[in-house]
Amino acid sequence: MEIIMSNIQITENGSGKYSPEWFYSESQTPEWISFAHKADELRENFINLFGIERLKSLSGKDLLTSLFYNDEGTKTNLCYRLEMDNDIREVFGSISGGAAYKFGLFYHKKNQSWTCGSPLKPIRLTEDEAIQKAEEMRNDLVEGAEIISSFGPLDSEKDYEQLYKQLEHIPGINMVWRMKYYQMLFPTLFAPFYGQDIQLRVLHFLNQKPSDIPFIRMGQISLYARKCNVPGVVFAHIYGKNVGYTNETNDSDTNTLSDKKHKTHYWMYTVFDDKSWNECQQKGIMVLGMDDIGDYSQFASKEALRQELIDVYDSSTSRKNQALMAWNFANTVSVNDVIFAKRSNTLLGKGIVTGNYVFDDLRQEYKNVRAVKWLQVGEWEHPGNAVAKRLTDITPYTDYIEKLTSIFAPDELDDVDTQPEIDYPAYSSADFLSDVYMNGQDYKTLVNVLKMKKNIILQGAPGVGKTFTAKRLAYSIIGAKNPDRVQMI
Repeated sequence: MEIIMSNIQITENGSGKYSPEWFYSESQTPEWISFAHKADELRENFINLFGIERLKSLSGKDLLTSLFYNDEGTKTNLCYRLEMDNDIREVFGSISGGAAYKFGLFYHKKNQSWTCGSPLKPIRLTEDEAIQKAEEMRNDLVEGAEIISSFGPLDSEKDYEQLYKQLEHIPGINMVWRMKYYQMLFPTLFAPFYGQDIQLRVLHFLNQKPSDIPFIRMGQISLYARKCNVPGVVFAHIYGKNVGYTNETNDSDTNTLSDKKHKTHYWMYTVFDDKSWNECQQKGIMVLGMDDIGDYSQFASKEALRQELIDVYDSSTSRKNQALMAWNFANTVSVNDVIFAKRSNTLLGKGIVTGNYVFDDLRQEYKNVRAVKWLQVGEWEHPGNAVAKRLTDITPYTDYIEKLTSIFAPDELDDVDTQPEIDYPAYSSADFLSDVYMNGQDYKTLVNVLKMKKNIILQGAPGVGKTFTAKRLAYSIIGAKNPDRVQMI
């Protein structure tokens, strides 16, 4: 089929590197041809186990335990294969991380019950209730696959947009595990990039404007892979091997695992009330609500976060603003960013962010927390009308920032980019083993090899967690989660 790609172009060097012809040429080596065959075999086996016809044939407890993490200790269920199977992770990319709640249903071993909901609002189910929910989720998966299968050619971004209009009513359509499931079923239609950070990175590399919808972004990348005449999974690995994270892109929307030097952002933060503002000053923090959805960082995209807000609260509004605030609070706000605090039209203070996002479940309210060094507090009249949102990125408005900065004493703010003294949290080998799927003996071997050789090569597809693992290995050796002592070169 002919694919219209007039809006896609990337910067090539003199030899045509990274052009569609270059990607195609790279894919024709014995290494990548063999890899493509391996991917086909893995996918065929996966479809035999979890394809649409197989899912339709399941019922009762067999359906429940075949799809979701369960109490029988098996590693054959759909969720385990998508998240934890080594071969599938290595070839098709990782979706690991976060809590089991992200799958919508699982057996909670500690509570000895089937569970859904969220970490703050867990819902225990009887086996019959769990089976009913599993049937609903199976039916959603099947419906989505049948819509995709019968849609027709997907030759342009507009086609993907039209497809999404038919899919968007399906609950959780943009959850990463569902996107990976559909990628396994339809490998030529969806590229194996699931997280927002890597999707944005690849699309910026291709000089494309990323869609706001994760599902459509998979299609945007797939269109380019098809133009290269390269299987999506091979394209992903060639990209990861040759480009990875080294290209210059605008990563303002990527998550906190990004290793690029962060440009200082300026934020307007509206305090909740006098009590919470007093606590913020005393403890050196800033807080955000919406506690009922739990840890913001468990969500792979703004859209997934928005859907959770609708599910937990209500659908009377689109929840876009709340989702954006929560996403920014957890993923975009960074150490050294500048915070202006206000109440209504009164400025209350200015500070510098000194710590990463934390979900503190021990707090009674406002459990979403960032550490902030408040440099100056008091009361000042805001210049003009202030924004009403709880958290707003005002970085693009340089004139506005100059007006705000001029209000505060300059000797307090001579150099906002100077890193304040930070008490970084301790990080041990036990923390590493909790964060990374590795046993204790392998961890000891890794540390010893690194100390002796000073060099380790981590190999894997984009998104499988190489940077995540490398950082935490360094933190465990340092003894503290201190990003100032870890650098990407």
